[in-house]
Amino acid sequence: MVTILSSRFFYLLFPLYFNLVLIGIFYNIPDGFLNSLLALFLVITPIWILSLVVINFNFNLKSIGNKIFAATEYKKSSVLLALIVIISGPIDIYINGFKLLDPGSYAEFNGYGRYVRHISGLCWLLVPIAFIFINSKILKSTLILCAIIFPILIVDRNRLFMTFYAIIFCSCIQVSKKIKKYRSKTNYRILILILILIIIFSVLGSYRSGDALFIDSSGDALIDGYLPLNKLFYYVPTIFQQVIIYLTTPLFNFATVVYYDFSNEIFLLSQLSPFDRLSYEVYPYAPIMVQRFNVGTEFYPWLLYGGLPLVALSFSLMLLSFYGAVKLISIRPNIYTLVIFLKISYAMLFMGFGPQFYILLNLSFVLLIFFIWFTAKNFRSLFFQLIRRR
Repeated sequence: MVTILSSRFFYLLFPLYFNLVLIGIFYNIPDGFLNSLLALFLVITPIWILSLVVINFNFNLKSIGNKIFAATEYKKSSVLLALIVIISGPIDIYINGFKLLDPGSYAEFNGYGRYVRHISGLCWLLVPIAFIFINSKILKSTLILCAIIFPILIVDRNRLFMTFYAIIFCSCIQVSKKIKKYRSKTNYRILILILILIIIFSVLGSYRSGDALFIDSSGDALIDGYLPLNKLFYYVPTIFQQVIIYLTTPLFNFATVVYYDFSNEIFLLSQLSPFDRLSYEVYPYAPIMVQRFNVGTEFYPWLLYGGLPLVALSFSLMLLSFYGAVKLISIRPNIYTLVIFLKISYAMLFMGFGPQFYILLNLSFVLLIFFIWFTAKNFRSLFFQLIRRR
């Protein structure tokens, strides 16, 4: 598993290609639609291949993991951050309501509840903090359990994915120095974790959306309100049908926009103007087949704004950011570079679903972690200087 997590193919191409394979298995491809479906891959694959030649990639995750677990100088600042996140959870539920009892309101906020959610939504940070700094098995398990339960309580499947990704990643780098037998057990545990995630994801989806998750097939044609699903799809258990739809509809929506050669700049302008969103339509129009599944990969807004050339530019910038995060954690392995890498690599892994990278919260998070890191480092240096003077 460590070998997989050390591969740039896993982060940069595997997610989208995996979604493409699922479409090939469970969809009928309408006449003339194949070129549109492959358009994204014809753009990003040459850029990725060029990066293999131009950029030296040395991501020794075993060595990095050992150094991260040995670096305990930021324990106090990290534990303080964990306490703030934990306290913000009950405050979030108090202000915004218990979303699990009213799943239809999961995206609604009351007053300052939106800003509290920016903090409580960092619940996944409890995972690396627990793995690195907490020695007590009970306390460590409690923190990880909090990171899993809170997204369920607020019906936020994206945060749930982020938590499980952090658990899997931290588990792998923790056991990288262990004996082979122990590593094998961890791999089995990871498979069990993935299965648990799929079940929770499907149950939350059914509870939140009910019958709206079920889609009828349009055969091999493009018809509003339907998807060209084949017969094999309907033989798959319901819990896995949800996952397939969740994985494939963004890429299919992207291809549909390419197919119809449609543009609408509002998508990108709204995304890049978080403080002025009220001046834009909440749900701008795009020619997708099923409107309730309205996301279209990380590059969807860029495609709608400037076509495939802008998609190439946006992917290139994401790729450079990923390499930057790898370089940072390789040079300065610690809790803060780890969470920056987790955040950016998660955006890469989920670029096939919706905007995760080009949003203000992503940039704000990275800047916040840099600020905490800088403050903790300088406060520590100042503290030791004062002791020496005395």
